[in-house]
Amino acid sequence: MKETHWLNWLIRTATTWGDIHSVVEETGVDSLDASHRELIKYALDLNRLIVMIDSENFDVNLVKDKKEKLEILQQFAIRKYEEEERLIEKNNLPGLEKQKTEHFRILKNIDDAIKDFSDGKIKELRVFEGAFLETVIYHIKGSDRQTFRLENWKESILNSASWRDLTDCTREMGMPELDQEHRDILDRILKVDKIIEQYGGKALEEPGKGVVAEYFDSLGKLVKSHFSNEESFISTFDTVGLGAVKKERLLYITNLEKNRSNALSGVTKISPELKYNLVFQWIAHINTVDYGKLRKELWWEKILINATHMKDISFLIKKTGLAEVDEAFGKALAASFELNRFFGEVAEKDGALITNLMVEKQFEELIDSVKELFDIEEKFMTGNGLEGIESHMVSHRKILDGITRYRVDFHQDRIAISAKMKVHILGALINHLDDEDIQMFNSLGDR
Repeated sequence: MKETHWLNWLIRTATTWGDIHSVVEETGVDSLDASHRELIKYALDLNRLIVMIDSENFDVNLVKDKKEKLEILQQFAIRKYEEEERLIEKNNLPGLEKQKTEHFRILKNIDDAIKDFSDGKIKELRVFEGAFLETVIYHIKGSDRQTFRLENWKESILNSASWRDLTDCTREMGMPELDQEHRDILDRILKVDKIIEQYGGKALEEPGKGVVAEYFDSLGKLVKSHFSNEESFISTFDTVGLGAVKKERLLYITNLEKNRSNALSGVTKISPELKYNLVFQWIAHINTVDYGKLRKELWWEKILINATHMKDISFLIKKTGLAEVDEAFGKALAASFELNRFFGEVAEKDGALITNLMVEKQFEELIDSVKELFDIEEKFMTGNGLEGIESHMVSHRKILDGITRYRVDFHQDRIAISAKMKVHILGALINHLDDEDIQMFNSLGDR
C-alpha cells in the first residue's frame, strides 16, 4: 500500500520525464515504449501549463497554448492506440477487448478535458493533470505488460520466415552493427524450417543427423563470433563489466549445445516446437541480457562526449533509406560538431574575445541546418499522406526550441559552452531519428 501511495505521489508531482521515467515500465516492444515516452512527455507538458494557469502568472496565451497541446495529445493518443490494437490483432496477442476498453477510457479522459476547456472550466482541468498520467502509467504497468509478454508471440514465431517478421518483439541496442548481427543469427535460426520440412515427424537417421549437426554447428559458430564482437565493443567503450556478460553468454551457448544434443539423440523431435524454442531463446537473450547490458542509454553519452568529428559517431547513425533526409541529417550533426569545435578552439586561446556576432553565426548555421532537415521531413510526410505529422512537427519544434534556448542562455551568461551541450543536441537529433523517423519511414513499407 505504501508503495502504491508513493507511486501515485510521484506521478502527480512529476513535471519532467526525468522525474518519472523510473516508474514507467517497458513492454519489450521498442515502438510501443517509444510512443509511451512521447505520450507521457505530452502529458507532462500539459501538467506544467496547468500549474502555470493555476498560479498568479495566469496569461491568456497560456490558455491558447493549453488548448493546442490538448488537441495534439488527443491526435497522438488516438493514432497510438489504433496502432497498438492493430499490432495485437496482427500477432493474435491476448487481451484485445480489455485493451480497447482501457484505450477508450483514456481517450475519453482527453475528450472530457477538451470539453471542459471549451466550456470555460479551465480551473477544473487540475483534476486531469494527475489522473491522466496515472491512468496511462497503470495501463502500461498492467494490461500492456501482460499483452506484450514474449511468451504471447508464439504464433508469430511459428509463422515467421525472416527476422523482419519478428521486428515487433525483438529489441534493438542502438548499435546498428550489433543489431544487424542479431538479425543475421535470427535468420540463421529460421533455416530450421527446411530441416523440419524434410525430417519432421521421422526418426532421425543419416543423412538427417549430419544435416542437423551441421545446422547447429554453423549456428553456434555464428553466435560465438557475435559474442566476441560484443565483448570487443564492451572493452572498447567500457560499457559494463565483462564478467557478468560472459556468464550469461556461456549459459546461452550451453543451452544451444543441449538443444543440439537432444535433437540428434531424438529427445527433442524435429518439429515446429524446436523452431519455437530456438527462436524464443535467442530473442529472450537479446531482450533481457543484451538489452540489460548494451542498450544505447548505458553507453552512448560517453561516446558523444568524446566525439569530435562525424566519423566518431558514424557507426551509431541509422539510415532512413531516403537519400535527401539522410544527407540533411548528416549536415545537421556536422553543424553541431562545428559549433562545439568553434567554442573549443576559441576557449583555448588566451584572452580570446567571443563576440555576440561570432556566437550568433555559429548558432544560426546549426539552426538553419536543423530547419532544413525538418522541412524536408515534413514535406515528405505531407506529400505521401503519412499520419502523425502534427506530433512529428511538435518534436521538431521542441528540438529547435532547445537549441534556441542554449543560444539565448549563452547570450545572457546563464550557461557556458561545454561538451554536455553537444551531447544534448546530438542526443536529441539521434533519439528523434531512432524513435520517430525510422518508425515513420519504415511505415511506408506497410502501405
